[in-house]
Amino acid sequence: MSQTPETTRSAVLRCAIAPTAEELTDLCARFERLLGHTVCFAVEVDASLIGGYVALIAGKLYDFSVASRLQQVKKELERP
Repeated sequence: MSQTPETTRSAVLRCAIAPTAEELTDLCARFERLLGHTVCFAVEVDASLIGGYVALIAGKLYDFSVASRLQQVKKELERP
């Protein structure tokens, strides 16, 4: 896919640990297939995620973090 301003989406990728170049390329490719646009990530390391990542692309949040999953489990366990 050619990169033009109309088809490129700037995005933020928050990870528990910094991704390797290969991992970042793979994530970009996955989101490009999903969205039909080239994705250019600004990477931020956030250890509070515990593992996984959170991507913010064009105002939409994709949360695949361990912290988020643990929060979901906690809510389920607290239900009467």
